[in-house]
Amino acid sequence: MRRPCLPIDRTAADLLEKQEVCATRLGTLIDDEHEDDDEDDFQGTYNPAPVAYWPKGSRDTRAKSAPSAGAQSTMKTDFPGFSPEALKFFVQLKRHNNRPWFLKNKETYERQIKEPMLSLVLEINSELRGLAPELVTEPKRAIYRIYRDVRFSADKSPYKTHTAALFAPRGLGKHACSGLYFHFSPDELLVAGGVYMPGPKELLAIRNHIAANPKALRIILAHRQFAKLFGRLEGDQLARVPKGFAPEHPAADLLRYKQFLAWIKHPPELALSQELLPTLVQTFDTLMPLVRFLNAPLKPVKKEMIA
Repeated sequence: MRRPCLPIDRTAADLLEKQEVCATRLGTLIDDEHEDDDEDDFQGTYNPAPVAYWPKGSRDTRAKSAPSAGAQSTMKTDFPGFSPEALKFFVQLKRHNNRPWFLKNKETYERQIKEPMLSLVLEINSELRGLAPELVTEPKRAIYRIYRDVRFSADKSPYKTHTAALFAPRGLGKHACSGLYFHFSPDELLVAGGVYMPGPKELLAIRNHIAANPKALRIILAHRQFAKLFGRLEGDQLARVPKGFAPEHPAADLLRYKQFLAWIKHPPELALSQELLPTLVQTFDTLMPLVRFLNAPLKPVKKEMIA
């Protein structure tokens, strides 16, 4: 499928610096629970503030383009990547997805996947404090469990064959708003951002925001970094413009979306290298304008607010 790259209007992009946006939250790309859903004071809170769509000090403000897949980064990192044993574990788990095998090899999972994942999330949080502080997320909330919820699934395999993390602050609802996600599996390293599962109220709010600000969203989607990495906006769409919006609306093509996503896939071997952390951070940097635009119209969830 061909992915159009639209021309960018830098003057309009600069005007985005004056618009108000809010904190972010990603509806998960996999429908399972986190390791621990308890709220605590580690994370940032929902606090709408007049900040730029593009992160301060991002590659956009420095007039540099994001590195392409496989490009070497100059970012310093102490995280060496996952070990080859981690990839081997997931490959074998796909063949032996049962409790006896997992229990026999659980020590390998703990040592080669769970512990490195904890270190990786802490490293990402360190970078997010300067890039997107509202997304700093405690590891036990960010990292997904390996155990699958099979209650309503025809597939009764008890374990996931990937490790994943979601970066989202409390305040906007767990699955209804926009944020950042990645997973590492035997098949791929996937890095993503956007809104996966908005509720009816959130979807309407996002569509109203798009209808009122179509040029701002088009600038974000047409930006050279975004177009180079992701090509275009992805997600399920309606066949026609939703009710309440004119069929000839200037943003008709954007209003049809039911999901608002962007992602890029890399070979799983990238997760075994020291380039993993820089790749994640640089991709998240490019995703932040979209994430913040989508969250701008959303209201905080009262039960997740801090007193």
